[in-house]
Amino acid sequence: MRNIIFLFLVLVWFIASCKPDPTPKPDDREPPKQYSYWVVNEDSFSTNDVALDIGKGTIRMGSNNDVKNYFRLQFNFGYQLPVSGDWPLSSVETQDPQMAEISFYYKSDFYIVSTFENAFIHASLEQNKARYALPPTWFVNYYNHNDSVLIHGVFNEP
Repeated sequence: MRNIIFLFLVLVWFIASCKPDPTPKPDDREPPKQYSYWVVNEDSFSTNDVALDIGKGTIRMGSNNDVKNYFRLQFNFGYQLPVSGDWPLSSVETQDPQMAEISFYYKSDFYIVSTFENAFIHASLEQNKARYALPPTWFVNYYNHNDSVLIHGVFNEP
């Protein structure tokens, strides 16, 4: 009888040890988020805490981690981010599907593209994710147009 119980326990142990390993394999893990980074005058910022919000005809992408210094990029069409071309930047909120909107909070002040700028943002595809390059562009304080900052950066889809 002892031999039967012993064989039964060995069989249970053998079956239990044959379970697949629950730890994820390197291929199963989500790739790390890409960083977005930008420079305002001489101050540099970077984050990989970027949210993507796709709604009815509007796509917003923005940083979340710092309430005093962050960006928001918006396209007003479709349900996927553009991945090629140069997109003109609007200095005011617009529903124009041919334009992009980008704004920044810098030291808690809200900045929009200067109306004197003929600004573009360049869209491309990097590691199967959208990437947007902003060349040096003048932005003005929304509440005080005498306050301006020069901003450039790269903004990546999370």
